[in-house]
Amino acid sequence: MAWSCGSQNDDGPPVRPTHGPLPKQREGDDHVRIELHDDPAGCLLVFTHVLADPSIAESASSGWQEMLDRLVDQLDTKASR
Repeated sequence: MAWSCGSQNDDGPPVRPTHGPLPKQREGDDHVRIELHDDPAGCLLVFTHVLADPSIAESASSGWQEMLDRLVDQLDTKASR
């Protein structure tokens, strides 16, 4: 699985989307850590997101919750096959 932030343009380095009131605050300034650990029930995912702009915490939380719920749905579907 590969993770990336932003998009690549043809003229140079990745372009990172901006958010927040100041252009200096970029999603690339956030820190996301995803850890997988062995667990007696299978696998434990530990997810940590440190925001550069805390004012977006509620929005980011909602977005990650939706994505993680979709991941659970996908994993449950594959496990039941």
